[in-house]
Amino acid sequence: MRKVQLSFLCAMALVLCVPTIDAAFARGGDAPNLRRAGQASVVRTTSYAYRYQEGKLLDQYGTIYGADGEIKGYQEIHYRRNKKNQLQGVIRRYLNAREEEIRVHTTRYLFESGRRIGSDRFNERADGSQIHREEERYHVQIEGIGMVQETKIFDHEDEIKEIRYTIIDRDDAGRTIARDASTYDRDGLQRQRQLITYGRTRTGELISEIRTRFDTEDEIDHKEVGEYTRPSSSSMLQSWTQTDGEDEILGYREVLYKKTKEGRTKSIETTYYGADGYATSTYYEEFAYDADGRVIAKRSHVDKY
Repeated sequence: MRKVQLSFLCAMALVLCVPTIDAAFARGGDAPNLRRAGQASVVRTTSYAYRYQEGKLLDQYGTIYGADGEIKGYQEIHYRRNKKNQLQGVIRRYLNAREEEIRVHTTRYLFESGRRIGSDRFNERADGSQIHREEERYHVQIEGIGMVQETKIFDHEDEIKEIRYTIIDRDDAGRTIARDASTYDRDGLQRQRQLITYGRTRTGELISEIRTRFDTEDEIDHKEVGEYTRPSSSSMLQSWTQTDGEDEILGYREVLYKKTKEGRTKSIETTYYGADGYATSTYYEEFAYDADGRVIAKRSHVDKY
């Protein structure tokens, strides 16, 4: 296991040395043809309604249905703003089919001189008891590392459980080209690390992404390689290949984005495939807009194959 300073110096070296991904590696030359076999069955459907006030999103109300069409629960999302219409916090309430509150997730944004500097997140049960909470700060100076985004995670007894440091590397145009996040336990030993690198064209268009997860010894134990293509002017496809630390294929994932003629997101379809190329499940989202271009409804459903 590595202490925080050593791990981050290694992380920064890796960020600067990661090669640009190509399309052949993203999907793999011997990858199977991805396909959906058999009839899909819906296991869950969620419908959302949106409420606005003076053009700002105020509330979202979701109803969750099971495979039999019966209501399984509800979700409410409430957005809180100050007099200047700055977003101050978000409250998410989860309820069962009897409309009894199960748990509440609250996010409060912190500001300094009008600039957002972080957030506090609370995950609580209906009786107010804590499940866990997080303190996130965007600009923290760490000796031997530099400026990072720091996230402290506390357990149900409000004892520090782990700390996550995130380094964001940007190009000359300010675009993110790498994101390196390391998580440490309360003793300062690394538990996990994830490095995300982005490939772009000369004009800055995003064309690829690599997500690499490392174990406690900073060895690769999981990797996702994604290629971005645009089948048409109104669609974008992400094709992902998942491998383990030995480069063995674990599965595939495809995310298809479709847009309306106005350029708004019409639908997002995410399909998961096993290592054999057969689909296992699909998550589908579809959006509806009003005349002003605001989202007024969303419907999502999960299918199993």
